[in-house]
Amino acid sequence: MAIFRKIHVSFWKDPFVRKLKPDMKLFYLYLMTNSNTKQCGIYEIDFDTISHETGMQSEEVKIHIDYLERAGKIIYNIQTEEVAIKNWNKYNDATSPKVKACINNELKNVKDADLLLFMNYDVPVGLKHNPNYRISDKLRTEIFNRDNNKCSKCDSVDNLTTDHIIPRSIGGKSIKENLRCLCQ
Repeated sequence: MAIFRKIHVSFWKDPFVRKLKPDMKLFYLYLMTNSNTKQCGIYEIDFDTISHETGMQSEEVKIHIDYLERAGKIIYNIQTEEVAIKNWNKYNDATSPKVKACINNELKNVKDADLLLFMNYDVPVGLKHNPNYRISDKLRTEIFNRDNNKCSKCDSVDNLTTDHIIPRSIGGKSIKENLRCLCQ
């Protein structure tokens, strides 16, 4: 379809974006505008491509992806090398019938059902959902209780979230042993 991506000027005033460091802002913008993007907001891209196009080292790419995953802005599946960008539709309007048809075709090629769920798309029949990928509310409560509702690093009780010790972006699982309570 289109060979361009539009970013609404409100991107720069978004409260989340405003708090990001400059390199993270540009990385987030890159994820929304690189040549691999699709109209549906889910697309395939590998770390080598990201490293080459951004000039970042692979480890730096992993750090940025992990940060955006913890913030709930993206999900990256290391096995399928697919990324889903949560706010894609916020910055890329899809009201045209041609765009909607394009999105429906693209969704047929998504390999990870969790990415579809993350983006609030319907999961096609036959595509399997991996229950170990997401953190259930029950598991999140368990982790918070185990860690005494405090950040594992600084004992803060403000803005707590559940964090993967081994990031999902490099194969970490959503299991009790790989989760901890951290402040944002």
